Formats: sequence, C-alpha cells, structure tokens
Amino acid sequence: MMDPDWPSGFYYDWYPETVKLTTGPKSGDGAFNYTRQWLQYLRNLQPNDYAATWISRVAAGLFNSRNGFIPILQLDRLKDQPVAESISSGGNVVKVLEIKNGSARIEMLYLHKGPPDASNVNYQTKPWLVTKFTSVSLDGQLGNAGGIDVYFPNVAKVKKGYWIQLKRIELFPALPFCAVVEGALNMHSSPSIFASVTGSVSSGQSVTIREYLPQGSDVWGRIDGGWILLEYLNDGVPIYSTTWEMETRPPILFD
Repeated sequence: MMDPDWPSGFYYDWYPETVKLTTGPKSGDGAFNYTRQWLQYLRNLQPNDYAATWISRVAAGLFNSRNGFIPILQLDRLKDQPVAESISSGGNVVKVLEIKNGSARIEMLYLHKGPPDASNVNYQTKPWLVTKFTSVSLDGQLGNAGGIDVYFPNVAKVKKGYWIQLKRIELFPALPFCAVVEGALNMHSSPSIFASVTGSVSSGQSVTIREYLPQGSDVWGRIDGGWILLEYLNDGVPIYSTTWEMETRPPILFD
C-alpha cells in the first residue's frame, strides 16, 4: 500500500488486516452472496448501529467494490444481495479441523443452513465462528478497524468450511501442557469469571492444562480442579497468568 503505484486516493493511516480464506487447500474463491437473513445476523452481531453501518460499508474489507450501497439499517430496502469476500482477520482464533498441503481447514458456519441466533453464537461465546475485525497501521501498529468494535461471521458456501495457509496460523501449544503459575489464581467451575470458585493455585505452582476454550479475546484453560484464565486483555495488552504464552496478540476490545 506504500508503493508509489498504489492509487493515491487510498492512502490512509490504517488498513483492514484481512486474511484470505479459500475453498481448497491452495486456491478457490469463497466469495458468496449475503441474503437478507445473513445481513440481519451481521447487524445483530454489532454493538450499535454505527458499527453495523461501518462493517457493511463498501470497500471496508468485507464488502468491496463489486457491491453498491447496503442498507444494513433498513433491510426492507435491499434490492440486490451483496457479495462478501472470503476473509478472516488477524489475531483471531480459528478451530483447525484438518491440515493438508500447507493449509488448514477450519470450522465455519454453513451458508445454506442459515444464520444462528446472535445471542448464542457471537464473538464472546464462539470466537472461532465470529471474527473481530482488526486493522494494521502503516508503521505496523495493530488496532481496531475503523477505531471501533465490529464483527462478522465466518461463513462458508461449502459444508466442510474453508482453508487458510498454515503460515498465517500460530497453533496453540499441544495438550497436555505443563505451565507454571505466575501469581495466585482462582479456579472456576466453568470458563467464566462469574462461575463459582472451586479452589486456587499459588504462584510458582505447576499445573497441567488439558483443554482450551477461547472466549472473545480471552483464553481459558482447564486444569485438574477447574478452569483458569490463561490470557486476558488489560488496556489492549495481553496479560498471561502462567508461563503459557502466544506470540499472536488477540484483538483489542473497546466495548
């Protein structure tokens, strides 16, 4: 984008940090038409109308120049089904189902099954099925697309889901994983800070992580005795409570 041949009208400070998804391990255009039902789901995923307007804006990243204006707030005015790009966004989690030829097949929502309930399937509950849009600046900083929280579902037009190049994925450490606690931690009966406390682990204690569960930009781990919060955000900075760490920074949350 900093190349002199890049159209001058598209010089900005921040750009969507998109990650291409394909229908096959090496190639295949996964673009698809958004029906009114999927557009309603897209709107329901957003924290407010401004975010809904932003994510449906042409050339913002999800919908590009092949589309016209999308009346996301007045879907009864929709004339043509817009075409969405087959993308994910940097820093988000995916659930890998298969690895083949240098690519990974990931779990996705199936287009022809129709959208789920946004109160059940959203970025907080199932972040591997709903992506938080992220962006990158010209000087390499990571941030929120549009400076706000916006989301879009991971939708595929084939039942098996799409593929992503392995070089774009940082895999979680293999389980079971032995970690050392850095500061006292509460164990919870389920992966939620509101769940009942089942006990605690002391600083310097070794624990064995047996299962992962991402929740929004946080990552929980199940150990013997309950769930502990492995990673969470503090002013946009990931905080790790044990020696378990990832190089990839999760998306910032403003809401």
